[in-house]
Amino acid sequence: MGREMVRRMRGTRSAWLIMGVSLIALGLMVSLSSSIFDYTMSFSEYGGVILQSSDEVSVSDSKVLKAGSEIEAAGLEAASPVVMASTSPLPLASTGLPKGYWYYRVDIYSISGKTPANQVFKVELYRWSPTSKDYTLQGTLYIKSTASPDDNQGVRLYFNLGSSKPASSEAFMVVVSRV
Repeated sequence: MGREMVRRMRGTRSAWLIMGVSLIALGLMVSLSSSIFDYTMSFSEYGGVILQSSDEVSVSDSKVLKAGSEIEAAGLEAASPVVMASTSPLPLASTGLPKGYWYYRVDIYSISGKTPANQVFKVELYRWSPTSKDYTLQGTLYIKSTASPDDNQGVRLYFNLGSSKPASSEAFMVVVSRV
């Protein structure tokens, strides 16, 4: 082997070593950042959705839809929360909706090993107000974990947004906290 070939091999090894160390450092930074921040953020076709929880539950499948039928209210008080289950469809907590009204839907699931047993959670939906330039409370629902929470146990939540379709520039925030 010539000197040029040996020098290239050393350069390639150095490049792989630098890339490996960089990937490990990046992984550590991501791990540390997830332990510092206790909420997640995602965006949808509506301005944005900020999801905040203490990592005791997972929040997913947020969207704005129109009710095809009347939906009765359930889970309006902490004393009578909707209990998570693994049924299909999931149990429904709702602020109550007349047929044809728009609603904000979000699914909340328990996390095996992280969700406390028989814990009541308050789920609040906030909507951005262009008038006050701040989020205003749109509705509150209460849900409860089972005696042995598992990853597939959850609840669908429907928040009444009114008879007018929300503008695509609107933003929402979902906040989940223990009661």
